[in-house]
Amino acid sequence: MDERLELIEKLKNAKVEYELTEEERAFKNRYEKELKALSLESKYEQYLPIVYKIAKGYVGKGELLQDIVQEGNLYVIENLDKLEATLQNSEGDFIKAVEDDIERVICEYLMLDVDTAMENRKILDKLNQLLEAVNSLKEQNAEYSIEDLSEFLDIEVDEIENLLRIAGELNE
Repeated sequence: MDERLELIEKLKNAKVEYELTEEERAFKNRYEKELKALSLESKYEQYLPIVYKIAKGYVGKGELLQDIVQEGNLYVIENLDKLEATLQNSEGDFIKAVEDDIERVICEYLMLDVDTAMENRKILDKLNQLLEAVNSLKEQNAEYSIEDLSEFLDIEVDEIENLLRIAGELNE
């Protein structure tokens, strides 16, 4: 299983103790009242309780409740025909098939934060490696160039320059 799929599974299964913020509590109360008041006559409205039920399971896992609900609702709006086809074509538990589809979209949305964090971690690791090399060379009063660092660390020159800018070690 690739690292991203493992993270999605961990995200789905993570037990998180999370206390809603005041803003989230207000949203939750308001949204639950709105859901109860729905006529559920339109196809779109019929999916809103499903999205909300799934979204509540991901509270505290990277995004605010209202953002997770919004992402799920946007997916429903944009894919109403697809969801209806899923309901008509699935054998057995058709609601489960739709729930799985909506949950997948919510996980992908939450994984955007994980992907960004993973990319930032890679940059930070390279930056730390570069700074260690630079500091070691400075302590030895050694002469070095960016090209030398590039060759030694096996990092492209332009990436070294960008990392040094981030660290404040290279002036424009």
